[in-house]
Amino acid sequence: MPTTGDGEERGHADRWLAHATGGPELDALLCAPALHGLLAALTGVAWRPNGRVGTYSYYRAPGHYLGVHRDIRGCDLALITCVWDTGGIGGDLIVYPGAARRRLAEVRADPALGARCVALRPGESVVFLGGIIPHQVTPIADGHVRAVALLCFELATA
Repeated sequence: MPTTGDGEERGHADRWLAHATGGPELDALLCAPALHGLLAALTGVAWRPNGRVGTYSYYRAPGHYLGVHRDIRGCDLALITCVWDTGGIGGDLIVYPGAARRRLAEVRADPALGARCVALRPGESVVFLGGIIPHQVTPIADGHVRAVALLCFELATA
């Protein structure tokens, strides 16, 4: 059943998808010092997990999507990995890198303005400032199934 976001709060997006917490392998990756080192090398700052659990999102019914939003507090840096994709239309991550300071309502009003498509294939990942950069996942078509793993990080402070 779709849920409706309230507009400007982080983490409150229109959505219709299935999700589940990760298992021991995904949780181990979330806490892996090697991954933390890689993220620090990519960004120039240190990050820590926002918790000890990764999650999976499943887009498996026609129309499954995730509306324009910013990630929840504590998910300032997002690492999204495509783990399964049967191929088909939709399920693409759309980011709005120039809209970090724009209200979400403005982005929703003109979703083509500044949109950048990140079409991940299985085994590919993207790292971006999910708590700052508005983003969405486009609705999938009938017969298309897609699963992604999401790991969230917050800035590590002394």
